[in-house]
Amino acid sequence: MYFCVNYPTEHAKLESLGLIYYLYLFLYSGLEFTLTFLTHHFFGYSSMQQGWMFFGIGLIMAILQGAFVRKIPAQNIASTASMGLLLIVPSFLCVGLAYTPILLHVGLFLFAV
Repeated sequence: MYFCVNYPTEHAKLESLGLIYYLYLFLYSGLEFTLTFLTHHFFGYSSMQQGWMFFGIGLIMAILQGAFVRKIPAQNIASTASMGLLLIVPSFLCVGLAYTPILLHVGLFLFAV
């Protein structure tokens, strides 16, 4: 049987990380699901405009993951992931409080990053 000397602290870190990840996925999924309703009802986006919006989000994500994320040194992965999760907060606020398409697009850009 394997016993880790730091089991209580490591287990607590994993529990808190799991909770943060659950909350992130819950909010992320909620935003993706309701974004089409928001843009259609509040901004009057057509299906084509929504498709271009999702295309832009996906393109930003692909470029960042292909060009930036894979080059992050191993010792900086945790801090970079934490900064990425913290960036979700202003992105959700911008999207949730968007009363103009510009603020919506700023929030979506931060969301994609």
